[in-house]
Amino acid sequence: MIKLTPRISAIALAAIVSLPYAHASTTIDFQDVSLNVPPAQPYIGGGVYYNGRPPGGLEQRNSIDGSFTSGGATFQNTFTANFGFEFWDGFAYSNTTNVTAPDFGNQFSAYSATNPDGSSATGTNTYGVGYYSEFDGRFPTITLPTGWDIPQSIRIANTTYAALYMLSNFSGPVDDPQDPFEGNYLLLT
Repeated sequence: MIKLTPRISAIALAAIVSLPYAHASTTIDFQDVSLNVPPAQPYIGGGVYYNGRPPGGLEQRNSIDGSFTSGGATFQNTFTANFGFEFWDGFAYSNTTNVTAPDFGNQFSAYSATNPDGSSATGTNTYGVGYYSEFDGRFPTITLPTGWDIPQSIRIANTTYAALYMLSNFSGPVDDPQDPFEGNYLLLT
């Protein structure tokens, strides 16, 4: 199991995982997940995302396991309806590309999904998005099949929402106790 432990809950990430399997290498690139609507949902800025929400939503005071598999690995997801809201944690997947909208509605777009030459940094149009909810306390978790070794590499970027929020609102020194982004980093364990 790989547990991604963010230092702050507002950070989400996009990841492509390259994992060794036996003597070969397996790349998890999210190209095998369904982009059909449903289960994926259309994004107002173009593209689609899946965050565990079942078609038609969910009755209040309920949670479901919306975990999904890509490349043989299972990406944990929990979708909850409570307090008049719907929310998710764990992993989602997306192919949304909005890098300008600085609001929470843009939580499924990777901020830097391109290389300096403009080519895709992930080599794919679809990527995973991890989110930690302090409310539920569940960490985004990837469970690898039995017999798989540790990842050889993983590519990570902030979501557009997290990146633009930090760029526009982080104003204090790194050790400022009043700043919610003290340290401004993501810890992966």
